[in-house]
Amino acid sequence: MGCFPKCEKFRRKRKRNRAISELIQRLRDNDSTLTDIDISCWKVTDRQLRNISRALATNDYLERLDVQSNQITDKGVESLSEALTYNKSLRELWLGRNRITERGIDALALSLCRNAGLERLALEKIGPQAVAISHCFGRNRFLERLYLGQNDMGDEGIAQLCGALRRAARNNTIKILSINDNDIGDEGATSLGRMLREVNNLECLNLRTNKIDNDGVAALASALRKNGYNTVNMLRLGYNQIDDQGASYLSDALVDNHTLEKLDLEGNAIGVVGAESLARALEINTVLTVLSLGYNSISNKFESSMDWLKYKSIGDAGAEYLADALKINTTLKVLGLERDGVRDDGVIALAGALRVNDSLRTLHMDENTITVRGFEELTDAMRVNHNFHRITGMKAEMLKHKELRKLMKINRDCMDAAMAREQKYQVFGYDDGRRVNGYDDYRDEEEKREVEEAPPRRKTQSRWDALRDAAFAPNQSSRKPPAKPPAKPPARPPAARQSARQSSSRPPPNRQSGKLPANRQSGRQSARPPAQARRSARMQSSGAAARSA
Repeated sequence: MGCFPKCEKFRRKRKRNRAISELIQRLRDNDSTLTDIDISCWKVTDRQLRNISRALATNDYLERLDVQSNQITDKGVESLSEALTYNKSLRELWLGRNRITERGIDALALSLCRNAGLERLALEKIGPQAVAISHCFGRNRFLERLYLGQNDMGDEGIAQLCGALRRAARNNTIKILSINDNDIGDEGATSLGRMLREVNNLECLNLRTNKIDNDGVAALASALRKNGYNTVNMLRLGYNQIDDQGASYLSDALVDNHTLEKLDLEGNAIGVVGAESLARALEINTVLTVLSLGYNSISNKFESSMDWLKYKSIGDAGAEYLADALKINTTLKVLGLERDGVRDDGVIALAGALRVNDSLRTLHMDENTITVRGFEELTDAMRVNHNFHRITGMKAEMLKHKELRKLMKINRDCMDAAMAREQKYQVFGYDDGRRVNGYDDYRDEEEKREVEEAPPRRKTQSRWDALRDAAFAPNQSSRKPPAKPPAKPPARPPAARQSARQSSSRPPPNRQSGKLPANRQSGRQSARPPAQARRSARMQSSGAAARSA
């Protein structure tokens, strides 16, 4: 038993190596069905990656390769870089969380200068040396998405990256740049602001989980005002150090900007004043479709998760300002107010706005202190506004209320029809195509209760027999019912059975004459006489012997 874990470890290693060998063989054979290889966390070595790279150089069908979280070093990356100079089918490459130094990144950047196909590259959690990938900017004409998160590049690395983007502004092709969790401060945000003024094809900028303060937000907001110089439509500033002043800078930019569609401000320190300034911008802005303000006033200024109730938060006053803006705004589709201290008064104000607004579709109210009264107002507004079809934050005990259950039942068909028409609208981690939180949980519980209360059905066939019949029957409708067993003859009384037995008995053979019955002469053995006949024969013979004596 002591060697079992070690044996299991070697068994899994052999299984992984066998699977990698099969993948390499399929790459060599140019298998058209092999378009995606995901071997992340498989402990892939440089030798195995070298074999994959040799097969990849002549492959024409592979489009995605994920080798994250393995044991790859610079040698493996160099062999892969050599293959990328010849391969033209690969579109996505995920190399993050490996032991790659600046030498391997330089080799990869040099190969991308000659590559003609790679569109998405992920180099997350490698280190500050990941900024060396910027050497290919301007010479590569296909790279569109670059993920450099969790590399701790700091302000210096961001300045180097932005300088490379500015120098290659005319030939730059990057549309999505993700540099979250890189210890970026105000200086790095200032460099990004200068870059946004000159680069005119960047569409998405992810700056979540950094140290950007109001000064950095001011630099970014001033760049967003220049509509002729940037095309940014998504800006993610969640979990930074932005307060009401930074929110006012962004609201001024939203008044003049006509390209930004999605703004993420989660996990900052925005209060009532910031919500008021953003609400004023929403009354004028006609482009913004998603605004996320959840989890504010808690992330960077409080140690306890309950101190946000004692300090400033968006609360009912901020919700009322946003509700007034929604009565005028006609473009906002998603509004996030999770854990912002909103109570029933703020929800009632939002419900009043939803009776007038016909553009908002999703409202996120998770982890707020809302009672049944507030959710009844929202559900009543949903009956008037059929475009608004999703509320998050409902609890199961609220859905058990009779009045709320009645309203939800009225809106059930409208909500299902709206969700069937709506395509998946994924932004900031929200999936607008999913089911309503809580409402469908209640429906599932109700259906489960109906199943439990139903009388048990008679089990006519075992589960495995049903699976076997379904597997071997080519056409379920053409199956014939099983044949009935033949009917048994009716039972006869004992007297009739005894008479039939006596009538079917044959006389014993004549031993004196030496002749056998006809059935025994033909080779068939005769049946033995019954016991009663033998007994009567013995009695007759004994009576005859007594008379003769």
